[in-house]
Amino acid sequence: MNRRENIKSILLGGVSASLLSNCIFPGNEKETQKKEPPSSHNISNWNLMPDMDWAGPKYWGNRLQDWNINDGLLQCMVEGRDRTLHHLTMQIGSSRNSFKSKVAIRFSEDLTKSNQNKIGYVVGSKSWNLEYRASAIHGNGLEVGINTLGNLFIGDEEFKQNSVDKGNLTSGVVLEVSAEPLGGAYTLLLSVFDKSGKILTQLEKKDVDPNELIGNIALLCNFSEFDSENTDHLVCSFDQWELSGDKFTKNEDQIFGPLCFTQYTRQKNLVKLTAQFCPIPLPSKAKFEVKQEGKWKMIQEAEVKYPSYTAQFRFDDWSYVESTSFRISYDFKYKDGSIETFYWDGTISKEPVSKKSVKAFVASCNHDLGFPDQDIVEYASVHEPDLVLFLGDQFYEINGHFGFQTAPLEKAYLDYLRKWYMFGWSYRKLFQHVPVINLPDDHDVFQGNLFGANGIEFPKASADKRYPRDYGGYMMPPDWVNLAMTTQTSHMPDPYDSTPIERGIHVFYSNWDYGGISFGIVEDRKFKSGPAAVLPHEAEVRDAYIENPDYPIKERSFPDAHLLGTRQIDFLKEWIENWKNETEFKILLSAAPFHALQTLPDEKSNGMQPRLEIPEKGEYILGDIPVADMDSGGWPKHERDEVLKLIKKSFTLHLAGDQHLPSVTQYGIDDYQDAGYTFAVPALANSWPRRWWPPINEPMLGQPGYTGNHEDAFGNKVYVRAVANPYKTGLEPARLYDRSPGYGIVTFNKISRDIEFECWPRYVNPKNNPQGQFLGWPITVNQLENNLPVKPYFLPTIKVTGIVNPLIKIIDDQNVTQLILRINGEVFQPVMDKEGVYSVLIVDEVGETQKQLDGIKAVAISNGSELKISI
Repeated sequence: MNRRENIKSILLGGVSASLLSNCIFPGNEKETQKKEPPSSHNISNWNLMPDMDWAGPKYWGNRLQDWNINDGLLQCMVEGRDRTLHHLTMQIGSSRNSFKSKVAIRFSEDLTKSNQNKIGYVVGSKSWNLEYRASAIHGNGLEVGINTLGNLFIGDEEFKQNSVDKGNLTSGVVLEVSAEPLGGAYTLLLSVFDKSGKILTQLEKKDVDPNELIGNIALLCNFSEFDSENTDHLVCSFDQWELSGDKFTKNEDQIFGPLCFTQYTRQKNLVKLTAQFCPIPLPSKAKFEVKQEGKWKMIQEAEVKYPSYTAQFRFDDWSYVESTSFRISYDFKYKDGSIETFYWDGTISKEPVSKKSVKAFVASCNHDLGFPDQDIVEYASVHEPDLVLFLGDQFYEINGHFGFQTAPLEKAYLDYLRKWYMFGWSYRKLFQHVPVINLPDDHDVFQGNLFGANGIEFPKASADKRYPRDYGGYMMPPDWVNLAMTTQTSHMPDPYDSTPIERGIHVFYSNWDYGGISFGIVEDRKFKSGPAAVLPHEAEVRDAYIENPDYPIKERSFPDAHLLGTRQIDFLKEWIENWKNETEFKILLSAAPFHALQTLPDEKSNGMQPRLEIPEKGEYILGDIPVADMDSGGWPKHERDEVLKLIKKSFTLHLAGDQHLPSVTQYGIDDYQDAGYTFAVPALANSWPRRWWPPINEPMLGQPGYTGNHEDAFGNKVYVRAVANPYKTGLEPARLYDRSPGYGIVTFNKISRDIEFECWPRYVNPKNNPQGQFLGWPITVNQLENNLPVKPYFLPTIKVTGIVNPLIKIIDDQNVTQLILRINGEVFQPVMDKEGVYSVLIVDEVGETQKQLDGIKAVAISNGSELKISI
């Protein structure tokens, strides 16, 4: 059937002025009534809102920086593609009822004239999973409205006989769309009225598929032809958006903002909490309240800061031992003097010091393919984690479509916040009641790779045609980078050394002691050297990869190149010695693991990863070779080795992400398995699948060929316990599910000192399928396995009386600590990686006493000797 047979143009006529009675343009003094409307009715109140870069809690703007409220009007500020403002609390449902939407619109005078430049509505906008948040980001629907030539359109069809002159468009019109069920379909009516209520034109379309009219409804400014997308330019103003009809469903709990979410950490009596806000008018204050004897009591107030729009609370003497309910309150002030109070509640959890085991949810790499990620939230909650760790790439710069905006700075701030809000919108329930750590990584600062080089400025261009970012530095201005640091880390423990790096960029590396676990938090991007500034041209560095297959990177050392840098190594030297706060485990947190566990087909270059064929389950890919990716933590090797030698002294386990390839490996320095373990958790969702298909060597017994002893492209020794290579799952969307997406659960057992790694695909419900982990998991390692010398030398067995779980330190004849551990119980036999004479120091931190025995010799064969020490 010809679509035009179902579309009827209606000649000009008149309608009641009541259609426009709530429409406010300058000169109209009627104000919105703020009484609660019927369940199937809603009307905007922008006329009562102060000027701000946010449309209010019932709306989501694409992009955030493209919509604002000015002088009581909603404004779209850019000529660009697919700009939409979605209604969050009202959706078009599947019932066989009618609906109507009307809004006052005023076109700007100087718009680019084209039938491809459209203003109006998106009706029935939906994504693949039909969820309202996903539809607000990824949704597509039926576009209806007026183009900048003045002609009406429905979908791709333009109707020149239904036009509105420029004078009416620039002085203001009301655009109304309504739908009525007729037979098994719907009839859609598109109407335009002038300010007096007179009808200007009307267009009817019959036989509309009911499925087209299910989903979100959004305001639309879709310009396909324009001069400059990021130019601040008023396109049109909207006012009095009114929705009515029983086909609408309504849920006021679906608002977003002005309070978005909170994040906190607790370390003994210190609690730090950051409340994230939308771009509200400033100055503004937020209140922190706790519930006492059934009543809420305000105990602290904080300013909301620009440009992060965060309120930061700090309690140095938190006295609540048990879990304590809190809420953040904020009074939003309307122009008429009225106030609406908004709340966000949560729990400051009791520290799990007395728990026999502590469980962490660990994740990284949050592409928006699965947004809003409620499968992850639901499945992760089954595990009931005590804490949450996000280890980098909390978002990607391309999340939410539209790429990313770098200038002007004020708009770039808002572009960052929109992507950050999406992260919180997805995962805020995971950390509403437990503490959370975030490690900003490269994509969090809008860079595909980040070699921070101590904060130097990003080179604008490269004369030798290398990638500028390969030389190191930050692309975005320092104030913008600090926005990322503030939003993601201001709730975390104070930095070890807060001195900013070059150009005033903030640092966050620190330790966090919680529940008997001491986390060493390091920044493995911020101080790292740029490879193009270090390696010779013959290496052919391109986008962090060495592309010259003949360049002998394994034979080359670069002593001036840094991975963590001197400042952080000094921090780690002190951190491994600090076992206060009842610490029983030492855990290092970084974005990337300290190896390059990835392969590509021989003679293929970086950049091919998304285009490589995903294999069937059980298939082994032959012909791959390890590749030298310097964006990994495997380079520079000498400092990687230095860090591993240091942290293995305290039996430290390493948790990381970044690589999009889940793995459990044991590091090697001089030999295989002579250092600690690392668990690289899956990506939550990624567009860049990596893989590990090395030439088969000697795999673990009964395990795939990629396990066992291997070397990466830098010569780093690695013992592979498990890897979750991508494979075809048969699930849709394949680009989400076929790339090994998921999360990690790490359980620290304080009775046995075992550490269990769980690795869950995001498509498996652990409640329904408790055996559904990736192949090779779960894996359990003991704390002591993080330092088991390949060639052991034994000290006498130490038996301590008078104290349980004492801290034991083994010191060599140069007065350098070689081992330090709070032992499990009263008996411990130290095993050294070299012979020599050592001192044994036993520390009772509670009684503030210690005892040292000197001249203890390590021998190659344990002779059963004992040292009995009484404290």
